[in-house]
Amino acid sequence: MQTKIQALTDYLAQQNDILQQLIQVAEEKRHSIIVGQVEELDQCLRQENSLLSRLERLEAARFTLQQDMAARLNIPVKEITASFLLQWTGEHFPALVPVLEKELDRLQSSLSRLQEQTRENSELLKQSLHYIDEMYYLLNPEDSTGVYSEQGTTEEAGKNIRIIDKKA
Repeated sequence: MQTKIQALTDYLAQQNDILQQLIQVAEEKRHSIIVGQVEELDQCLRQENSLLSRLERLEAARFTLQQDMAARLNIPVKEITASFLLQWTGEHFPALVPVLEKELDRLQSSLSRLQEQTRENSELLKQSLHYIDEMYYLLNPEDSTGVYSEQGTTEEAGKNIRIIDKKA
């Protein structure tokens, strides 16, 4: 079981490294959004997808290891939580606790930071889309449709047919 705890710690460390890279990419995305650099934003998205793919593979391997640990301990896999792992490791392999605890703390911190970065970037994108939407409507005023009725007068104001969906 000691090797399984060490392997789990290694998976967590690798996941933490990828999360740190994702945080860096999120910061680069933020800059690209702010200055309007679409090509750099696209590059960030490609890099982010690659990192997420690697993270997904690591998570699958970690979960398989967690399932094996649960089977060996004869408990349901959902009971293998961070607090359970720390307690169990402390009782059976106390020398491994500091490294495991460090990686679990890093994981929690990294996930919180990434979540905050993602929230901020989402807000910036919403603001950018709102700005684009406002510019569109300024350039295409709603008071004149440019459509004539059968009598030769313009149709009612505000009834433009829009090609661009406002919700997009």
